[in-house]
Amino acid sequence: MGRHEALRRTGRGGTILLVVAALILLAGGGVLVARGLQPEPAAAAPVPRSTFDLSPDGVADPVDGALPGVGAGGQARKPGPAAADPADRPQVPFGPLPDNSIVIPAIGVETTLDPLGLAPDESLLLPRDVGQVTYWTGSAPIDAADGGILVAGHVDNANQGEGALYWMHTLYPGDAVYVTKDGVVTRWKVTKMERFVKQALPEWAFQGSGGPRELHIVTCGGEIVKDSQGRGTYLENVVVTAVPF
Repeated sequence: MGRHEALRRTGRGGTILLVVAALILLAGGGVLVARGLQPEPAAAAPVPRSTFDLSPDGVADPVDGALPGVGAGGQARKPGPAAADPADRPQVPFGPLPDNSIVIPAIGVETTLDPLGLAPDESLLLPRDVGQVTYWTGSAPIDAADGGILVAGHVDNANQGEGALYWMHTLYPGDAVYVTKDGVVTRWKVTKMERFVKQALPEWAFQGSGGPRELHIVTCGGEIVKDSQGRGTYLENVVVTAVPF
């Protein structure tokens, strides 16, 4: 996710601006809204070739059996695109799950969750390291029966290269996602892949403790364009939704 990515939602009393960004420039200097100074985004970021929105009942569970345990973590495969052949697309972690992490075996993701909230200007804070992702502190409790969990991260940046969620756009329906927090393991299957132009995110991405039990994973994608102040920003947001199984 590059600089100045604006994620908008309509909240009570009006529109709340969530700037999932690295830097907002103000008169007299710059104010960081992420952990550390973030450079310009890299070249155009990938987007899914096609999107989908499927009923959870119509998506088969990718694995059976008990949840994996929390431990030191396994050796995940090198990050890369999800294979088209289901037989070549792993759905089980490569060993115990590290605590406070997100693991997506199909694309080789095993990375740390950084619990971050909103800055006073309503911007969503992101880790400086693009290899880590934010676990929004406004999410529903990890062990709740209802409510949404929001995870967000940079797709890439010019200095650090690919972010943890760079290959998210290649996931397929039913791919497994594991989220651990405070010793609790949760397991999810992908049911939606969506693209939102002009950074317009729906309210359900920030549902918190209300609504159905869902996991929303957000990154950026598309061409780099200039905003009204001439700053670089990605044109789109890519959002994956998953449900527990």
